[in-house]
Amino acid sequence: RFLRYLADSADGPLVKRVPTTCCQSHAVVLEITPTEIMVARSDTEDSDSEHDFDEEDHIHEEWESLDEDTYSMGITAIIKDSYWIKHGRGAMMPRMLQFISAMSLIVFTVSLQAYFIWELQNLVSSVAVTNARQIYEEYEKKMYEPGHLYNNSAGHIRGKGGVNGPYFLKDNFKGLPEHLKDEVCSIPFSQPGFFAAVLLIWTLTVMNNLKRVTELMYHFLWLTPTASSVRYMLKQEDGHSLTVIKGVTFPIKCVIFTIIGIPRTAMNTILLWRGSRYLAATFSFSDLLLNAIALEFILLLKDLLWTVVISDRNKREVANLRFKARDEMKRVSGLNYMESWFWLLASMLYVGLYFKYQQTLPDYNWDVRDACREHLEYLSRG
Repeated sequence: RFLRYLADSADGPLVKRVPTTCCQSHAVVLEITPTEIMVARSDTEDSDSEHDFDEEDHIHEEWESLDEDTYSMGITAIIKDSYWIKHGRGAMMPRMLQFISAMSLIVFTVSLQAYFIWELQNLVSSVAVTNARQIYEEYEKKMYEPGHLYNNSAGHIRGKGGVNGPYFLKDNFKGLPEHLKDEVCSIPFSQPGFFAAVLLIWTLTVMNNLKRVTELMYHFLWLTPTASSVRYMLKQEDGHSLTVIKGVTFPIKCVIFTIIGIPRTAMNTILLWRGSRYLAATFSFSDLLLNAIALEFILLLKDLLWTVVISDRNKREVANLRFKARDEMKRVSGLNYMESWFWLLASMLYVGLYFKYQQTLPDYNWDVRDACREHLEYLSRG
């Protein structure tokens, strides 16, 4: 500290001369510059940092917690209540009642989501798809030369050659009724970039749920050891504040997979397809955005029921339950950061495949965008 103080207060090198004595014929000179002091200090700090920090940056995480939704409450009830009922200790009747109510709520959640998905197909998307096909057929009839139309495999009328063919009459668009212009120019496929972006967001929304249920099944069915008996599944830690799942019996793993894993995966997959079909038949760009947001409410039913129906004690039990995580996140590598990109790439692949194999407007000729360009500019100018 003394040397640093001297260095900071000096304009140049410090020179300290020791007076000679009768027994000494030479002087001792101490010469230090401020720069040398600061460099030495910096080198010491860098050296300490280098030796104290693990360059591979391993991350250790032994336990994870459940999400806050009805499915997590069901998993908690299956495991904890089975454990206490098997031990035959504590409040048995309330535990049995809680187990029955949890299973009933799981069935209710699955049934309600399945009902909405079914009715989405029957009452909403089917009507929208039928209307969309009628509008596009009328457009095809008026935009191609007579005698150069055909019926595709689904029985819908299409023009031969498409937009680049010799039979497409772009100038016929000016003679179309105004209502038909407005409707056909609102076809989502007429603006593929915008529709692809909306469809990608919807796909990512569903993929988020698929990712979570996949992770849960991986942790409970694979990472969590298979216990030989229900008696050895749980252990209380941290002064009984946390309940840790040490293992799960094979029958209970089968129950979790059957009543939670399979239904959630199936419903999310079906909803992704039917929701995409409904969005493709939404002939209004403003409604397209709103419908993409509205479809998510089916996925959020589990969260709504969690907030409204689940008791405070059940919520605390879910929050205090821990299950086995990966033993260790390996050293820093590109794979650590890129593995989660699988879901984004899968979503983008789905959007591309949907554009190619969609059945909302089978054999779509991609002949609307250019014809509607001037009309959309007119509408945007007011």
